[in-house]
Amino acid sequence: MRSAISLTSTTTTATTTTTTTTTSTTTTTTTTTTTTTTTTTTATTTTTT
Repeated sequence: MRSAISLTSTTTTATTTTTTTTTSTTTTTTTTTTTTTTTTTTATTTTTT
């Protein structure tokens, strides 16, 4: 009389990968406004009598 013994071995491997993303945003805004206004008024009056 023979007995058959079956052994089943199951190995489960769980792998967890964590990805961390770091985003750095630097915004530099430079606004330069130069306004130059020059007004020259010359009045010449000549009266001859």
